[in-house]
Amino acid sequence: MFNIFKQFIVIGLPVTGRSRKKTKQNRCNMAMQLKYIEDHVVRRLLTWDRLLPVVRQSLAAFSRGALHPRGAVQPLRSSVTVDQHQGTMLVMPGLVKGEATHGGALATKIVSLFPGNSQKGLSTHHALVVLMEPSTGAPLAILEGEAITELRTAAASAVATIELANGRLSAEAEGGTGGVVAVLGAGTQGRAHARVMAHVFKPREVRIWSRTPASAETLASVLHSEGIPAVAAPSVREAVADADVINTCTLSTTPILRAEWVKAGAHVNSDVIKAGAEVVAEIGEVLLGSRPALRDNTTIFKSLGLAVEDAVTARLVYDLVMKEEEEQVNRRE
Repeated sequence: MFNIFKQFIVIGLPVTGRSRKKTKQNRCNMAMQLKYIEDHVVRRLLTWDRLLPVVRQSLAAFSRGALHPRGAVQPLRSSVTVDQHQGTMLVMPGLVKGEATHGGALATKIVSLFPGNSQKGLSTHHALVVLMEPSTGAPLAILEGEAITELRTAAASAVATIELANGRLSAEAEGGTGGVVAVLGAGTQGRAHARVMAHVFKPREVRIWSRTPASAETLASVLHSEGIPAVAAPSVREAVADADVINTCTLSTTPILRAEWVKAGAHVNSDVIKAGAEVVAEIGEVLLGSRPALRDNTTIFKSLGLAVEDAVTARLVYDLVMKEEEEQVNRRE
């Protein structure tokens, strides 16, 4: 199925022997092509320094609301259950208002979850993001969604951590000690969270825990080879002891982290909260300054995974692809 889309990709436009007028026409054609962008291109282009500002923008837009000129529109996601194969398809549309050149983004992510695929040697989930031009509704690109989901989720946690805990971590770093980051889980999200936290905070230690000790050891080794001071922790309690930032990145539906293990003033990123913690604000409200950050408290960021994050991330990737292709054309003139 993907090969159908690939015929629309413009990788490079040879212009040898063509006139400048033809080259300009090629630029117009390039802009009109519906592109299919694969995960490996997403990973190559999305640096943390590029991604964090647009994710921050999407979180702020979400909290501004649908009526604000720089707000966001995000309907509830819809789902289709495929009973005979125990599968589910989710549709997640989102709009960040504004023209594309000023941060606007319109997209829909389509996700399929088929747990039984693991018995067939297939991935249990697939994702595509359909990107549209916000001013005309014209389709621009179809992007593979696994890398987008992985990276924007970790980026959202990093944005929240910067806002809620950066003062504490920066103070420790200035004292020459650095902070401690704990990552509970050694899968896709564990890997991404470890990398973004190391990039942003430069901690003295990143502790990895997994239910499968070998997975924690493997991830710690990979991260260490990248220059990240990662070590495997034998237990959750040992991983989070004195940690400044704790990231829970497992698929567990039962709590693995106890409140008494978390040091006072630590920050926790988690997609599951069962501790009866008080919901104080949306992170976007904190970014906008309408609600306090409460940096002296123990804080928790509950990540929901917003479609507007997918929209701005997809738009960023698309713009970077277009920039690369334009540069290729210019070099051939």
